[in-house]
Amino acid sequence: PVKGDTTVEAGSVTVTNTYIPEVGSLQVNKKWIGTTGEAITVTLYRTSGTVQDTQFSKTETLNESNSWQHTFTGLELYGPNGPYRYEARETGNLGLYDATNNETPTLTAGGTETITITNTY
Repeated sequence: PVKGDTTVEAGSVTVTNTYIPEVGSLQVNKKWIGTTGEAITVTLYRTSGTVQDTQFSKTETLNESNSWQHTFTGLELYGPNGPYRYEARETGNLGLYDATNNETPTLTAGGTETITITNTY
């Protein structure tokens, strides 16, 4: 052997690869036009390609005490059919006002993107 080299005896070596997904964050804001309503429930869904991930949903309540916002963290960027697209929808009783949200931002690794749901009362 050359000076400084290490000799390895015959045997086996086990190499373990661990997949660590790239993740990002999504902040969901609630904006009221007109009278401010009661607390709302927001559900986060994701799609990879054209396939909705039916095993994934996250729910959070937005209200005055959390300044009508919440940040979902640890969201994976890529799924089996390409990048994930995240969509936040207000769920529950929407009969008193119109809710609009046409945003589906692209998440970036380590970054935080924003969606605003606007309600007109």
